[in-house]
Amino acid sequence: MKNIFNKTIVFLTLAFGLMSCNGYFDLQPLTQVPAATYFQDEPTIQSGLAACYAGLYMVTNNGMRELDNFPGITDDGYTDHPSWQSFLQNTLNNNMTGDLNVMYSNTYEAIYKANNFIAMVSPTNVVDATKKAQYIAEAKVLRAYEYFFITNVFGDAVLTLKPEAQRDEILKFTRISRIIIKDSMVNDLTNAIKILPKTSYNSGHIVSGTAAALAMRYKIMDYGTPDYAGIIKLFEDNFKVTADPNFALVTKRQFKSMFDGNTVKNTAESDVLVPTDNKEVMLSARYSTSASLSFPYMGGLVSTTTCARPNLFNAFQFDDGTTYDTSGANPKYNPANPFKNRDARLMYTIANKNSLDTMAAYPVKDFLKTNPTYFAWKKYTPYYILYERPLKVGEILTQDVILMRFPEVLLMYAEALNETGRLSDALTALNAVRTRFLPASTAQSKSAISAAIQYERRTEFAEEGAIRYYDLQRWNAMKDILPTLPVSVLQKSTMCTFTSRQRYWPIPEFERIANPNITQNPGY
Repeated sequence: MKNIFNKTIVFLTLAFGLMSCNGYFDLQPLTQVPAATYFQDEPTIQSGLAACYAGLYMVTNNGMRELDNFPGITDDGYTDHPSWQSFLQNTLNNNMTGDLNVMYSNTYEAIYKANNFIAMVSPTNVVDATKKAQYIAEAKVLRAYEYFFITNVFGDAVLTLKPEAQRDEILKFTRISRIIIKDSMVNDLTNAIKILPKTSYNSGHIVSGTAAALAMRYKIMDYGTPDYAGIIKLFEDNFKVTADPNFALVTKRQFKSMFDGNTVKNTAESDVLVPTDNKEVMLSARYSTSASLSFPYMGGLVSTTTCARPNLFNAFQFDDGTTYDTSGANPKYNPANPFKNRDARLMYTIANKNSLDTMAAYPVKDFLKTNPTYFAWKKYTPYYILYERPLKVGEILTQDVILMRFPEVLLMYAEALNETGRLSDALTALNAVRTRFLPASTAQSKSAISAAIQYERRTEFAEEGAIRYYDLQRWNAMKDILPTLPVSVLQKSTMCTFTSRQRYWPIPEFERIANPNITQNPGY
């Protein structure tokens, strides 16, 4: 799934005049230029929109914003980066630099680009009204995606829906309730659902289903009480559990190909997945040669300390759907190779010394021999690195970063059905995801179905950004889970900490210096 539009990001700085800045409130006053100066034809509009899409590839000082380190502040993985370890030890503060500042300011920069695009394209008449409405709807979905991140990591936020012309105007902004922001974004998404095409996502443009899926995310998070009825309506108005015409689940043997860029050959573990046949991905940060963006080495095979936790390895069930245990009571347990007879998603997600026979001799073997946990991230590691050769010096990886997949939609629907008493329907939606890898769940009670849904969410989306982090926060489970975990591979005697203030990260101090009206989160 490469190349967002073919003609892409080269127009970014020309169209928006946004240079790198320390923060949203550090922007210089904007000169208001007529939109026609920028958008003289449809190709320039598409280039401007591609600049908005570039915000999905949101980097921090240590890699991809949501991909690299969020698993490392949950029970799924370790992180060796100081900013993220500060979260685990409850030592985050508003004067921190690096990832904290970059995440905050770059997210607002992406919001600002979307606002600029919407304002600039609205008065143009170089495309017909239907196309123009579609382009604006895409930008609004992208803006809603960024606000989902900012309101679930930093809490209450500044809501801005238009490009402000003067610094004085910007400095009057205050943070407002994240619930109000959620309502605003859901309203935009609801309108976008009606405007955007009802097709699959494989063209690279956001579609109606993408907007519906993001609206479901908003409604299931802890913005007050989850809107389960709203989730059910969104699903039943826009999707089908089986035989959906626009979205579908990939097969078991295609699963790994979504993440390792394998579109050219078959391997021992995975079938080729042709991008145009992939109806599971609903949103991604797409590789583009014209964007000149160096995608990070997303697999864990280059770090001995940013890797998977044993907790995640132990969470994957046996392939008969029973809980993994090492007592020997279940004949499925293989002490010589505990990867065997397990949920197949395990071997697609994690690598260790017992899986060396499936990989190239170098550098994987050397890495795993020295990795203190013997659990490296395998998801997102290119197939040729696993099977053929090491990563070359300066090599740029070309696989896309997946941000939303159809299984998440099914599992949100299952959760909402379960919470509203439709247990049989919930089980049907759950098993649509599960039975690609495991026998169907036969759970009967609400609590048992809930546990089965939580299992599927963890194993299906491990090493896929902040999904596990969001889940633990909305379930209020961080306080119970983090204190049972060591901070890092190198600090196994130091346990993680979690207090109420860690529900949100601190607002960077440079924002509050620029605008004293910006309040700080409690406890910082």
